[in-house]
Amino acid sequence: LYAKKNVAYVAIFLNQGRDAGASRAHAHMQIMTLPVLPPTIEKESKAVQKAMRTSGGCPMCQIIEQEMKGSRKFLETEAFFSFAPQASSHPFEFWVFPKAHQISFLKASQREIMDLARVLELSFTALAKVVGDLQFNAIIHTSPEKRTSRQIHWHIEVYPRLGGFDGFERGTGIYVNTVAPEDAVKALRDVATKILKG
Repeated sequence: LYAKKNVAYVAIFLNQGRDAGASRAHAHMQIMTLPVLPPTIEKESKAVQKAMRTSGGCPMCQIIEQEMKGSRKFLETEAFFSFAPQASSHPFEFWVFPKAHQISFLKASQREIMDLARVLELSFTALAKVVGDLQFNAIIHTSPEKRTSRQIHWHIEVYPRLGGFDGFERGTGIYVNTVAPEDAVKALRDVATKILKG
């Protein structure tokens, strides 16, 4: 898709459940090409580039290192680490990152893809057991192939859909999360640990 003319970004996402925008009942992901970088990726890449110029290192690698020791840690495998972000906008939100600094989902090895599949299967199973009706959006944030100046540490952001946003969120862009990320990820982690123990 990146080889095609006028493709600046390839968006990959999963909508699970009607409230999350799913158009089909069966599980599926979607891929869309865009002629411009999405504002979210543009903003994220600018912040990453600024931090790298200032500190000399990837800010997401630094966050992963901090979160590995913290109370928002969810799952860790050989290649991946997941956690609830400190300023989660959604209850039970979590992010999944490759532990090694990687800029493109497209460059993940077969072994890494298999590891990621295990992480996502366990994460979504735990999420379903904790929240019940499983509705969420999962979005892959990856560097665009054509804009090397807009590189980021690729990752997946998962947003459970447990209720709509009201006028405050829509009008201000400030989100009210009624579940502390530490409490949410502890519930998910406890369930995931029980699943792993069988």
